[in-house]
Amino acid sequence: MKDLVIFGTGEFAHLAFEYFTHESDYNVVAFVVDFEHHSFDTFLGLPVIDAEQLLDRYDPGSHHVFVAISAGRINKSREEVFRRVKELGYICASYRDWE
Repeated sequence: MKDLVIFGTGEFAHLAFEYFTHESDYNVVAFVVDFEHHSFDTFLGLPVIDAEQLLDRYDPGSHHVFVAISAGRINKSREEVFRRVKELGYICASYRDWE
């Protein structure tokens, strides 16, 4: 199993959690959000951390990230987060990984 951190805590993140937990080889270990969206410490029984803590807490060599944020602003936010995560050295999980 590969460890997975899901970026986001909304409805899309909840759905991704269900799919990855029940239909993949991933082990979801945490959720991550930008500081301004961090309003609770756990989601679906797992820790929620600030994006600034991601590298310190979850090594890119042993964790993948799935970006599960809404498609607001015509996907601009999702694309920005995806690029940030990739620049940190993480592999981004995708739907193809769980087919």
